[in-house]
Amino acid sequence: MKKILSFLGALLLLWQPGLAFAQEVTVSIPTVNASAGETVSVPVNVENFDDVGAITLVIDYDPTSVEFLGTANEVTSGFNATVNGATLRVGWFDQTASQPINLESGKLLDLSFNVIDGTSPLTIDEGASEIADSNADLIDVEFTSGQLGVVGGQISFSSVAAPAIGGTAGVTLEAEGLTGVGAISLLVFYDNSVLEYESLTDNSNLGLEASEVSPGRINIGGFSTAGEALEGIIATLNFSYKGGSAGIGFLDSSEIADVSGDALNVTFVGGGVVESTGSATVVALDDLFEMPGTMVSMPLSGQNLGTVGSVSLEIQFNNAVLTYLADETDAGEFTINQTGPGTLRIGGFFTGGTDLDGDFLNLAFMYNGGSTAVTFNQDVSEIADENATPINAGFVDGSVRDIASVALLQVIHNSPNAGEVDVYINDTLELDDVPFLAATGYLPLGEGDVKIDVVGGAATSNADPVFTLETELEGGDILVAIANGLVGDNFDLDVIPGSLGASDGNVDLSFVHGSPDAPVVDLYVQDETPAHERILTLADDLAFGSATDFAEVPAAYYNVEVATGDGNTQVEVFGAPLTDFGGMAFVVIAQGLLGDGTFQVGAYDVDGNRIQLPVVTSTENPPTIDAPGAYVLHANYPNPFNPTTNISFDLPESADVTVTVVDILGREVMSVNYGTLGAGANQVLEFDASTLASGLYVYRVVATSRTATEIMTGRMTLLK
Repeated sequence: MKKILSFLGALLLLWQPGLAFAQEVTVSIPTVNASAGETVSVPVNVENFDDVGAITLVIDYDPTSVEFLGTANEVTSGFNATVNGATLRVGWFDQTASQPINLESGKLLDLSFNVIDGTSPLTIDEGASEIADSNADLIDVEFTSGQLGVVGGQISFSSVAAPAIGGTAGVTLEAEGLTGVGAISLLVFYDNSVLEYESLTDNSNLGLEASEVSPGRINIGGFSTAGEALEGIIATLNFSYKGGSAGIGFLDSSEIADVSGDALNVTFVGGGVVESTGSATVVALDDLFEMPGTMVSMPLSGQNLGTVGSVSLEIQFNNAVLTYLADETDAGEFTINQTGPGTLRIGGFFTGGTDLDGDFLNLAFMYNGGSTAVTFNQDVSEIADENATPINAGFVDGSVRDIASVALLQVIHNSPNAGEVDVYINDTLELDDVPFLAATGYLPLGEGDVKIDVVGGAATSNADPVFTLETELEGGDILVAIANGLVGDNFDLDVIPGSLGASDGNVDLSFVHGSPDAPVVDLYVQDETPAHERILTLADDLAFGSATDFAEVPAAYYNVEVATGDGNTQVEVFGAPLTDFGGMAFVVIAQGLLGDGTFQVGAYDVDGNRIQLPVVTSTENPPTIDAPGAYVLHANYPNPFNPTTNISFDLPESADVTVTVVDILGREVMSVNYGTLGAGANQVLEFDASTLASGLYVYRVVATSRTATEIMTGRMTLLK
């Protein structure tokens, strides 16, 4: 019986906690977030300390990031701390040999630090650290290290350019300066009318997964028991793009924690899918500048619409300014109904879908004078795909204004080292990635103050312009802005008066000195004798950045000599074959650099076309310009006119040319045959409208060659 009781007593003894199942002894330092200059107490926490008689903790840290100040809040007296370089040693032993430390769970002491900058590890050296009991026997301990400082970092979404509608937008999730990551829990929001979530691609060691918890909400989670360092792209969220722009951000409940579950100090930065000007999904009307009393054609255009199955639009305008001309509008596959004064309803249905990118409809109006916006009623306007799913398209309104109310500005890029540039006008990007030597036609601008910023082509805004010009424009101004000089040296935006054309048989010319390293120059016209005598001075002492006034000369061939300002040294002679350009205007610019052999002369017409004037010598015949590669109709000039105008076009081959003219009712009112013309650029025909009444007319240049008939169509306004 005694043996049985003794056995039962032994079993009961084994059942007592701490005897049969010894609890793990731990010493841990947490991760503590702090700011530079802050004094912080870092606790040393322990569990299952029983009969501990001696403690030695060796902790490595970064003294350039944090400064050790001492210990505080010790569980008992007798602790000491010493520092040797980047090593902190904390020690204690039971000097009485009768008062060991017994602490089931809690703080052993605080380590006090001053945070200097950055983040310091607080790494317990497990090989040098020891915990012993009151009999000096070592205890098996689990050590956990921590960190102190600006712990955490940043996690962000990228901003990406929108793909085509229906394409995939891959938005990356990126980390910066994250260490010791044990778990990620992110709640992400986005606009589900623009983006539809498809999948997540994981690039981390956290096993990231995503689930759509509701439309426009995604939960992203993952964990690691080892503690991961995260840097760069850790995942990519893939969305189907519906059109428009959408931000992607983090809700406040998003958290990143260390392996102990303590939250890290992380900055969350959103991103998104950005619809650029070229990738925007839009239906647009145009801004027109017209002469009162003329018929105007307002184009409707699409951009990046994808496959369109149906169109339902309502357009509104001031019917006192515009009168809709149903008979002059070619509706094609659309139905157009005027449902009230100043309101049009436009509908279309396309079985199997159609492509409406570019101009897809032109609305004809009689312009009565004044100004009016031409707008979409966005509450009822809609574009849908072939499955009747609405396309998330933007609607861009237009307008019609009197041409006399605007100023015209041409921009020419003449800076040899600037590369491609962007031009912002009143903080709006008007010209994107304009290369050296390129030019625009005349741009219509409103009256009043105008600010022109020139920035590098890689810039995404005009926050840091290379050059800024501020000026005031008035209706009727005709100006040319020329980017001259070298960036970082003498770059400038020179503005000179412009010209839209010359009188019949003449060419209107302005000469600009735009070569940064060329001296002050004189310009002369040489005769065609073997001696090439100077017969006319075009410019005297023309300095860099300066220009001559526009002046008309007969449309003919010229040798133009560039000489030094004293007239004694010839720099170069260029041929100017202007015989076929009567009635036109050119800005003639000295370009490039003398020092690197790129010096040249270019002539720009009102449409921004550039003709490089060839170099000639005394033994050369007058140069010719190669035939163009395509049929091109240039704007007639002047326009409006009374009673004659010049019709200019390019012929890639010789052809019989006839000009026919129709009125706003579509009736042919005039036809003139000009016979066979040779191949060449800027062929010019004088058209006499003396027999016609004032109004808007459409003219067709019909060129019949040996191989084909080409019809080029333009518009002109006769004012008597």
